[in-house]
Amino acid sequence: MPDFPALAYHPVRLAWCRAALRGLIRRWGIYLLVGMLILGGSGAHALAAMSGLVAWSVLPLLHATQQSFQQTLLMGLIYALIGGALHWALSPLLWPRTWDEAERALPIAVAERRSSDLIVTLLGLTPLFLVYLAGVAVWWVQSPAWIAPLWATALCLLLASMGLSVALGVALLGRRRSLSMRTASARARRVAGAVPSGLQPRSTTMTLVLVPLWRGPAQRCGRWCVLSTLSLFSLAACVAAWPQWTSWWLAAVATLGQATCSRLNGLIATELGGLHDACAALPVRPAWLRRARLLLALTPLLIGQALLLGILVNSGMSLQSGALAAYLTVMLLGNAALNAAAGHPPRPEEAQARVSWWLLILVATIALASEVVLR
Repeated sequence: MPDFPALAYHPVRLAWCRAALRGLIRRWGIYLLVGMLILGGSGAHALAAMSGLVAWSVLPLLHATQQSFQQTLLMGLIYALIGGALHWALSPLLWPRTWDEAERALPIAVAERRSSDLIVTLLGLTPLFLVYLAGVAVWWVQSPAWIAPLWATALCLLLASMGLSVALGVALLGRRRSLSMRTASARARRVAGAVPSGLQPRSTTMTLVLVPLWRGPAQRCGRWCVLSTLSLFSLAACVAAWPQWTSWWLAAVATLGQATCSRLNGLIATELGGLHDACAALPVRPAWLRRARLLLALTPLLIGQALLLGILVNSGMSLQSGALAAYLTVMLLGNAALNAAAGHPPRPEEAQARVSWWLLILVATIALASEVVLR
């Protein structure tokens, strides 16, 4: 018989992570392409828009080097936390919980496991680091006068934040592994009867909608809800910090809100939808479950809109109230209609129409965003 090659833990894990990340990038490539086409049109304009976005990715950090030492450290910490948040979102791809039992059953050395965590963390953060380095390259080519004496400080700050992001990522993987082991131990104790059965009843909303988001089959939905809310919160905060670009921030809110809402609706249909289909024998109305899933998909957008409205009203800017109301209404109702239509599988002739409606609603919202602020 031929000799089969020995399989080590890290090469198998690295191959699996590469395939998972490649699939994620392939799925999200269409959204990035549509965003570039909307922002820059095509050709040289799209390239200029991409170059501008890449340059903006490191602009706050470069400006922080002109501030006090405390503000510089704070900005470096914020960039490190951005990398940690991205790694947290990618952690199911870098270490799925289903691997826990296999890892505990195999004789894997602690050093090998930690070195593997480090390498897959670097793999997951590589796209973000490439964007940062490309942004630095853009500013290096443009070479404005204000940044010339700050290059050494800026590069050290960027590298320190990247290193801290990697450290946070490795710590998050270790935390995820320890939580999985603790859950398995608790499950074993419950099977053995070591846990008392004095459990308090929960409501239907808590049991079938909220609890699955953080410790059930819909944990990806829960993470995506948090990340979507934080992203919209950041863009709304940018309106308060840089009001001179309010129209651009409103357009970014519309684009990011619609993209994240559509993605969240798809995750909810996959994860919570399967759970709710299995509840057909329970005294719960299917129509109520569908409405709950739709409302959950719109929750980050509703929170972002409420925060954005509060900032705009208290900013002192001259606003067109009609355009603002139309902007918020079209964004909310358009996404609600898109999510409701996505709950029904389209016929082949309807698929292209749904894509056209998705783009039409986005273009209409961006056009209204440009009319909100009186010039």
